[in-house]
Amino acid sequence: MEHTLYVMARFRCHTQHIESAKQTLKTLAFNTRTQEDGCISYIYLQDAQDPHIFTPYEIWHSPNAEAAHWKTPHLLKAVEELKDALDGEVTINRYHNIED
Repeated sequence: MEHTLYVMARFRCHTQHIESAKQTLKTLAFNTRTQEDGCISYIYLQDAQDPHIFTPYEIWHSPNAEAAHWKTPHLLKAVEELKDALDGEVTINRYHNIED
């Protein structure tokens, strides 16, 4: 039995790219929620103290559903659109609920 997967990441955007990055992330989140059956929840958060920092909060039915997400056209497009916006490395953490 596969467990629900929770994913959180963190990345920074250059100042001049914050607004365009937000538009790309809004589109990505909408397309992910509406086009991927394995997606339970998918949102982007912007740090309340530092607007350069973004964190996606994702909940997937399974690790396989999250792995399939990385092959979707809308994610590949977003990655391409964001490549110049990123300021440093992206950290990605994957979790399982200890109560599952």
